[in-house]
Amino acid sequence: MFALIDCNNFFVSCERVFNPKLWNKPVVVLSNNDGCAVARSKEAKDLGIPMGAPVFKYKSLFRKEKIIALSSNFSLYGDMSRRVMATLDTFPFETQVYSIDEAFVHLPHFSKAELVHIGASIKQRIEKWVGIPVTVGIAPTKTLAKVATDIAKKDPVCMGVFAFENANHADPFLQKRQPKDIWGIGRKSAQFLESRYILSALDFKNSSPDWIKKNLKVTGYRTLLELHGKSCVELDSKIQRKSLLHSRSFASEIEKEEDLSTIISTFVSSSAKKLRKEKLVASEMSVFICSNRHQKPYYSNESHVRLIPTSNTSTLLQVAKEGLSQIFNSDYTYKRAGVVFYDLVSESHAQSDLFSCTKKNEKGKKLMQTLDQINQRYNQESLFFASEKNGKKIKSRQENISPKFTTNWDEILTISI
Repeated sequence: MFALIDCNNFFVSCERVFNPKLWNKPVVVLSNNDGCAVARSKEAKDLGIPMGAPVFKYKSLFRKEKIIALSSNFSLYGDMSRRVMATLDTFPFETQVYSIDEAFVHLPHFSKAELVHIGASIKQRIEKWVGIPVTVGIAPTKTLAKVATDIAKKDPVCMGVFAFENANHADPFLQKRQPKDIWGIGRKSAQFLESRYILSALDFKNSSPDWIKKNLKVTGYRTLLELHGKSCVELDSKIQRKSLLHSRSFASEIEKEEDLSTIISTFVSSSAKKLRKEKLVASEMSVFICSNRHQKPYYSNESHVRLIPTSNTSTLLQVAKEGLSQIFNSDYTYKRAGVVFYDLVSESHAQSDLFSCTKKNEKGKKLMQTLDQINQRYNQESLFFASEKNGKKIKSRQENISPKFTTNWDEILTISI
């Protein structure tokens, strides 16, 4: 059995832990540059604020309904997430962190009453120790646990915990859900199923396995098996990523190629460090830039390059600079930029170029190891490449950010007695 622990409105809940005045008030947390809503309280959702809502389009509604808009405080959210996961580790069950606000727990095959009791215990302990409200869905597979969590969130009778004792018990609920509502079925797959008159999740479950495997490939077939109660998505301690994206919207629009190059260089350096930490190398790389999509004319372009698999920052910086020069257009100002690394493979399985210099590659690898060791020992920005302009960080517009209550001694919460 699997339990999915899902933190409710996580970013908003983190803010409420340290500011109780926010309880029962419509609250939204905004993106890096206070541009759009990335988290909403239930009260804000009920007022019609959609996910990703641009703030400038909803200013009048914010004022009318007194919606509280907060800048994102990722230092706080990351630390609160670690506390939630550490609390889960106090239970004698195997745990897999799925995202910043979700985790799966592997439970024994107990009766439904016992499973609900365990779920309630998990919920109560997290809320008592950390202050974050959570929902717990329990089922024989991860996909069905996602469905159970959705039911527990929407049905107040469940008190935040719901369990399917077996896969057949989920059928009445699958009948009320569309295929697109099932974890593992993407937008294109859902459209394809709808065109074949497969209109509910139960219709999908009752479809021919061979037909699903032929048309939706392995991913769709595994989802089908999961709905039948056969676990195909195990608790993996490590799942190797296939791509890596680093991008940012800017507080003010950028005109000069030199300034964009500096920003792209910081993205490349940070991403390369992450690749080396995970012992991965990239076989493809793209650089993209975009003007403000809310203003006309709009410009967006991307360069794409195949690589000899590498995580060497120096090599990647050179490729990124060349890619940027190919797509930069001085007729526009730019609001967003980023880099994407594709076709990631383990460095131990990377296929090198027949004509590459082995000695030079080994020298570059040792240089990167030395760079990472020094930065890890002393300071994350002790050593950097000149193209990063002294490690200059990109400043985001954060006009209403809360203190870093748990990660900065100077901003720790104080009370008067």
